[in-house]
Amino acid sequence: MDISQLPRSLQVLVHSGITLSTEMCSILKASLTILQKENRFKRTYFWGQILGIDADYYIAYGYENDILQERIFYYSLNGEDWLRLQKPKKPNFYLTSISSTRFQGDPSLRLPIFDDAPTSFFSQNAERGAGDQQKQVNSNNIEPVDMSLPTTECYELKEEDRLACTVQQINQEACVIPRGALIKRINCRVVPNEAFKGLDWDEATRLQSYFHFRVPLQKWDKNLTYRRDGDYSLDFMDPICIDVPSEGECWSLRINAANIIILQNAYWPGLTFYHKIKTSDFGCIYIGSGIKNLDVPFMLQ
Repeated sequence: MDISQLPRSLQVLVHSGITLSTEMCSILKASLTILQKENRFKRTYFWGQILGIDADYYIAYGYENDILQERIFYYSLNGEDWLRLQKPKKPNFYLTSISSTRFQGDPSLRLPIFDDAPTSFFSQNAERGAGDQQKQVNSNNIEPVDMSLPTTECYELKEEDRLACTVQQINQEACVIPRGALIKRINCRVVPNEAFKGLDWDEATRLQSYFHFRVPLQKWDKNLTYRRDGDYSLDFMDPICIDVPSEGECWSLRINAANIIILQNAYWPGLTFYHKIKTSDFGCIYIGSGIKNLDVPFMLQ
């Protein structure tokens, strides 16, 4: 959500339960403007707020040249002082996925994470490496069966690392942008499309018109097949209609009385996207606990 449109965007989303105080809006707008000038970003955006028990995390990002490849994220506990959010490491993604407690609000806090899975992520990788070096088989060529009970392993995860993984995961799965809002130039840089005038009624009511705000996971020719009038400079991103469950059942799309499209994701309660039809006004924000709803497949039956 562009910081220049933050107060107006929050007024649009107030009916969806998304709001910030007027004082906090002023603080965020002033501090993020300073952050943009200090880091020489072309634009700075307010990403959202992850609610904690003792304190909340305010998340923002900016970019220099490419809005997809070069996004740099920051977090703050008071909306004024911003610290850079480091890129998450792969092992921390697994620990984040099995952590079900709420954020505390202390970046230096080390959380105990208990892994009681039959085969954990770490032991599986260790066994795979050991198996390449040595394979034990008995005299009858029958592999021995391990009859021991699974053990519960305990790991430590810093809350700052968990925050980075959560933000990255929400970006990959839930952040949305309308078709045409971004354009891919000849030099392969992705930038905001200044000629974007908004979606019409027909386009705005279809999930094919909304893309994941991430680096595409599918090949470019695959994404072009979802539209008859496909344009590579506009349709290079993954549409949300391909999400599991099929046909975008994890997305809720509705239109309010002011001709504004509201999109919400069932996996991440608190993620809300809006777009005013036939205008360039749109935004996406997350305000929630940072815990993924894993019961979606059972809720849709």
